[in-house]
Amino acid sequence: MWKKILILCVIIAVVGVGMTAFFKNYNVKIAITTKQHQTKHPKRQLQTDWSQQNVVVFGDSVSVGYTGIANHADTNAWTYQVAKKLKFHSFTNYAVNAATITGNDTTKDFLGQIQRFQMSKTADSATVAIISLGVNDINLTKYTPAEVAKQLKYYINELKAMNSKLVIYGVDPMANYVLNDKKQNTKNAVGYTANAYIQAINQVYQQKGIQVYNWAKDPIVTDENHQKMYGDHVIHPTQATQNKMAQHLATWLANQ
Repeated sequence: MWKKILILCVIIAVVGVGMTAFFKNYNVKIAITTKQHQTKHPKRQLQTDWSQQNVVVFGDSVSVGYTGIANHADTNAWTYQVAKKLKFHSFTNYAVNAATITGNDTTKDFLGQIQRFQMSKTADSATVAIISLGVNDINLTKYTPAEVAKQLKYYINELKAMNSKLVIYGVDPMANYVLNDKKQNTKNAVGYTANAYIQAINQVYQQKGIQVYNWAKDPIVTDENHQKMYGDHVIHPTQATQNKMAQHLATWLANQ
């Protein structure tokens, strides 16, 4: 009798050890498989579906399409071309010739453009805003880079207060030759170069988590070709230049 009980205990012990080993091995296999699965298929960040976006632009004459030549029709600006290429759900261009970030002219400057945006039906429905300003602050005003940056930051805060869901993108000023028709980056009336302003502007964008397109990284206009690329030879793009701008910016935005 005792022998039978002893044999039965041995059998139970062996089976128990085997089952424990089985479940341990099973759990290890599951853990490894899960880890390999996560490594093989990382989470993919979805790109913007631009056909669902209501886009607004704040800008100056470059975004309007002005050629800089009297009595010449405006070009088909990059703004309208990008809207067509990416098939925006809706598009409103608030850009005005000679607009600045720092000015207080409500008919043209950033201040006035934002006021028109606020009073329009697009303020609530807009999902994306593109800011393409700054070149006239470099050439036409006497504000320092720090002062321009401070004003830009203020207006960005205002836009976000109007519409907290608004996603903002920045487009830097292109090379310009208003202060020197031979080379860019000449010091202005208050002793600062275009690069100093662009750096200050981009610091604001960076602080606000805003993606910005910097023309210096892949320049279209250079000291060597600006006479051909600008209708007035110093700042306003020809139609061919606007076309190139549209290609660059549409490609960049499509990957956001």
